[in-house]
Amino acid sequence: MGKQFMAMHLMLVTLSVSFLLRFVPNVHISYPLTMANLAFLFAFICIILYYQALFYKEAFDFINRRKVQKERINHEIKIIQDFLDNKFKDSDSEKLRETIQSIENTLFHQKITKLYGKRIQKKLVWIKNHLKELQQQENIQELQNQKEELENQIKAIAELKMEETETAEEKRRKRKYDLDLDIKTVFLKEELSEGDIALLLEEGYRQVNQYSIIKAKIIQVFVKPPLNHSITHTFLVWEMQEVLKNLGVANIKEHRTIDADITFIHKNKYYAIEVETGTLLKKKQQLQDKISYLNTKYRDRWMFLVSNKNLLPKHKQYGRTTQRKQVCKYLEKWLKIATQENRV
Repeated sequence: MGKQFMAMHLMLVTLSVSFLLRFVPNVHISYPLTMANLAFLFAFICIILYYQALFYKEAFDFINRRKVQKERINHEIKIIQDFLDNKFKDSDSEKLRETIQSIENTLFHQKITKLYGKRIQKKLVWIKNHLKELQQQENIQELQNQKEELENQIKAIAELKMEETETAEEKRRKRKYDLDLDIKTVFLKEELSEGDIALLLEEGYRQVNQYSIIKAKIIQVFVKPPLNHSITHTFLVWEMQEVLKNLGVANIKEHRTIDADITFIHKNKYYAIEVETGTLLKKKQQLQDKISYLNTKYRDRWMFLVSNKNLLPKHKQYGRTTQRKQVCKYLEKWLKIATQENRV
């Protein structure tokens, strides 16, 4: 291409000189140069420079056009290669329609059309066939979804009709199951409806006021003690488990056997809490047996939680002891749990 431009350049210069010699035949350049000679040379040089500028402009324009064309062709080749290589396995029908529209509406360069035309048409035919299959599958799935939705509506209507025909006893039995009355011994009054309160009273729960460790105030609760435990003991065991959950210890368990009332794991070691309301103090031998058992099994990793501060002195002589108002701070210090936000 450079040799062609040089030949064209020389041809333009030759034509320019021939033009001047043809139309200015009487001009003779002699020395010393006269004003007329200088004017002639100046005009001659200007004409040559003019044609040279035209030549370079055309040359640069030609090069730029070729460059733009090459970039366009390379870009279109990439689009076509991506299109041909794409298996469209995860594409939905909307994506396939967009792809077909994009390819069919793109005016490719004639070189691209000549080189890839047949392959593009073949791939478009495959995509359109695949689109038909996919639309059929989507239609089937849509019908399936509509069927499931209709079945759910029928089921909901049937359940509603069944609920309307339920007897009072059936509703009562279902609510007992929902409240888990066979296991739960304590309920907060603020979380119960009037119907729930009536049901709990019928089932032997008693409404009492208790000091809450977590809320740091007197609250109203419904309690049904298991076995021969007192209301206060039952409430303290229940809330102490909530306190331990907030402190982040693991494997919290309540025991109604010879073991401690509550056990848990902290830093891969078992700990125990024995809740006392003063009744065990009257049973000296049973108290000694309990303390011996706890010392043997847990060593220094057990404590008494007493229901009121008057019981502190009598229990401290047997081991670690704290009351409910101080138990959170006591546990944090004993278990070396630094944060206190968890108690709220």
